[in-house]
Amino acid sequence: MSIFAELKRRNVFRVALLYIVAGWLVLQVLDVLAGSLGVPAWIFRFVFALLLICFPLVLAFSWVFEITPDGLKREHSIESQLSITIMTGRKITRITLILLVVVILMAGVNYLMSDSTSNEAHMTQESTDQGLSVADPGPEPGRLRIDLRKIDLQGHRGARGLMPENTIPAFLLALDLGVTTLEMDVAINAEGHVVVSHEPWMSAKICSHGDGRHVTQEEEKSLRIYAMNDAELATFDCGSRGHPDHPNQQAMPVSKPLLNDLFNAVARHVEETGHDARFGPVMFNIEIKSLPEGDNIFHPEVIEFANLLYQLISEHQLVDRTSIQSFDTRALEAIHEIDPDVATVFLVENQLGLAENLSRLSFIPQIYSPDYELLDQAQIDAAHALNIRVIPWTVNDAETMRDLISQGVDGLITDYPDRGMRVLAEIQQAQ
Repeated sequence: MSIFAELKRRNVFRVALLYIVAGWLVLQVLDVLAGSLGVPAWIFRFVFALLLICFPLVLAFSWVFEITPDGLKREHSIESQLSITIMTGRKITRITLILLVVVILMAGVNYLMSDSTSNEAHMTQESTDQGLSVADPGPEPGRLRIDLRKIDLQGHRGARGLMPENTIPAFLLALDLGVTTLEMDVAINAEGHVVVSHEPWMSAKICSHGDGRHVTQEEEKSLRIYAMNDAELATFDCGSRGHPDHPNQQAMPVSKPLLNDLFNAVARHVEETGHDARFGPVMFNIEIKSLPEGDNIFHPEVIEFANLLYQLISEHQLVDRTSIQSFDTRALEAIHEIDPDVATVFLVENQLGLAENLSRLSFIPQIYSPDYELLDQAQIDAAHALNIRVIPWTVNDAETMRDLISQGVDGLITDYPDRGMRVLAEIQQAQ
């Protein structure tokens, strides 16, 4: 008997088909659970890999063993006239057909539900972009209406285009201009205190030593914040030189603040100016600046970094008004592990696209924040369908701001909050 005929007689082909259909059904069920119950994407990938690994083992098992009325027996120990492989094959065929029908039905239902959800999400987003509710009769025909109350205008590093970046004066100016959120970066110093700084060192572009000498590029990375105490940190001036990329920035002597001091300064300013009554509660968007190669050199291990930041935010009772952002997925996972209710922001500067980037996390972040040049309408719509807000960075051109707002972004991060406020005012006036 040929090998093909023997494979057929032993039901190896039927078992292979049954395995494929059953595996397909399992993946369909996981796909549904992932969408409705938030099952992590890695579980789907794990099961798929497991199914692939087990496939040849199942085929080998069907070749070596036969199911008999007395249980499993080795194929070579069964006399040919006592073999019931034909009957077993018919049962396998019936089971395969039943599972195949179930798979087809599930695929059809899933497709219809997905199509319905997509249409609903599109209609909902369209209504949101136009600032409409069911009871709202809508704007005049042909005029786009945007609910500006839902646009989160964030002052990048405070107001980097106007004041020295990541300094208390920059953040207070941003508040006075009317931003919704103060966006900033943080590092950790030698005392375990959270420091507001974009780089974990003293930048040669903007910083000077206490005696006025400019920090050089050759030495900047040796001036690690992680190796400095509070007093050493305060000796560096990172504002008097201005910023070469922002000629309108007001130069002033100022040091990198501790986040604790910034929180206190903001609280005092809000109380003195009545900010909340005019603009609403101040929100914070804080970036953990970490990289795997920087662990224990420029910052502590990422879980310690996340814990130090979370503890400080908790002490100031700002957890519900703070989002934590990072390019480092380890940092986002750490914050999510510490407190799953903290809003997380996935910063992106690659061209992988929304789906591929989200697959790198074990959970769905509240906000997707890419470089605005990498953003398009399809990604915005796809994020909104997943109930993810989209807030691109760093948008400094007024025309680009208008274009992104018209596409339905949920906010903007800008070095020039004054320009952002003007654009929002112009849109409001035109409506």
